[in-house]
Amino acid sequence: MKTVSTLALAASLLLIPGTVMAADAPMMEEPGVVVDDSGASSLEGLYATIFGVYVFGDDFTEGTGIGATLGASAISDSFIYGAALSGTAFSGGEMDGEYAVQAVGRAGFLVTDSVALSGLLGLGYETDNDDYYIATGLSLDVAFNETFSLRAQYQANYIPDAGGGGPIWAHSLSGALVVGF
Repeated sequence: MKTVSTLALAASLLLIPGTVMAADAPMMEEPGVVVDDSGASSLEGLYATIFGVYVFGDDFTEGTGIGATLGASAISDSFIYGAALSGTAFSGGEMDGEYAVQAVGRAGFLVTDSVALSGLLGLGYETDNDDYYIATGLSLDVAFNETFSLRAQYQANYIPDAGGGGPIWAHSLSGALVVGF
């Protein structure tokens, strides 16, 4: 009887510390993957820009200007696409006092979660040559948060008649502050 009591006592002493430790120890949770599906990026959704532009070309008068854009974009996997309307007022160089408006579609891909590279294609009208143009180009967007991003853009515009002087290519470089809403 003494052996059974001794074994029972030994077993209970071994179990008590484990029970006490389990009751007092904080529960450790397995780390999980946090998925943010809120779409919180200034690269996606409705946006507005304000931009500065420098226009140049071999057969095209040089000029500087300021403009604004309203657009929308969407992201599917790593593909980004959208459309935008913009207007530019030129205030420097030989294009002083001239205007341009354009509508473009954009398509590209996400390089990272906050960087997008896109091509553009669209139609525009400018008053310097009193003619429409076909807009083509590339842009790089860098998002800083869900509201603000920066855009650098190169654009080449094919002007078929250039005010009666034949076809020409006009080029532009622009930088924009993009505000998502």
